[in-house]
Amino acid sequence: MRNQFVIILVYSILLLSVEAQQSGKAPQINLSQNIFDWGVTELPSDGKLNSTIEIRNTGNDTLRIYEIQTDCGCTVISLDNHSIPPDSMEVLKVEINVSIGKIEKTVTILSNDPRSPNAFLMFIAEINSLPNIR
Repeated sequence: MRNQFVIILVYSILLLSVEAQQSGKAPQINLSQNIFDWGVTELPSDGKLNSTIEIRNTGNDTLRIYEIQTDCGCTVISLDNHSIPPDSMEVLKVEINVSIGKIEKTVTILSNDPRSPNAFLMFIAEINSLPNIR
């Protein structure tokens, strides 16, 4: 069932891509950053790292975010509006539940951008200790 959904989704994206190229109008996804690196940090008291990423549409047609995929259940995303008009921006909120050690989490954004239908974000950190309690 999931494979059929993926095949239909990919086919739909390709079809919309061809239509956009023929009409001369197309959205263009632009992320404020592709890699967010917290560096070496202490484990937050709530066990969560938070980030925000700006998703801009620098094209001349509405950008549609079809799906946002995370590589594990420990990453929670929130995006209020999945349709972004030209020259507009939405904020993607990312919350990652972490523990001590290295983390590398990936988020994939599937959209109707014909040049970049899959945009990737990577979140990196090294959690080295428990927070100091005073």
